[in-house]
Amino acid sequence: MSERLMRGHESLAPQAGNSFTLGLRPLLDSVWTASLGDTRAFDAVKRGLGAFYLSDYCHSAGTDGPDDASEPAASAALNAARAHLHGCVDFAVFASGAALEERARALKIHDRPLRVSMESFRASQLNRQLSDLDRISRWGAELRHASFGLTASTTVRLRQELQGPLSAE
Repeated sequence: MSERLMRGHESLAPQAGNSFTLGLRPLLDSVWTASLGDTRAFDAVKRGLGAFYLSDYCHSAGTDGPDDASEPAASAALNAARAHLHGCVDFAVFASGAALEERARALKIHDRPLRVSMESFRASQLNRQLSDLDRISRWGAELRHASFGLTASTTVRLRQELQGPLSAE
């Protein structure tokens, strides 16, 4: 979900893209790398989140502060990093919600009429996310040990089996 949102954001015209969101690409790449078994990437995830927490984008100023971190692709990338770092599924749920709402918002912006009700649209998006989870669960035995490091061949196989399909529109 986070990767799909980031790729969508990266495809925007330069003036439409948010530099804060685009700056989170290395963090999201580190989450992928860490999730696929490279233990060295943990530090990159930790430092990326730390930089966000120390920045002006992490604030309690409500509407008076910068809202860049609440942009859906940024929010999803940050929540993917939090989910990886802390192992807390709540952050994955937040990323899922950001993806769901962004898909609905994008359709409205481009004046593409929904051929189904908003509830049916949301249900189809949630079914897609469930399909993604099914794909991930097939590799659960390998992924369960990814934080301890995986062999290079396992990482390559997981990248082929997961990263491409989970990133595709």
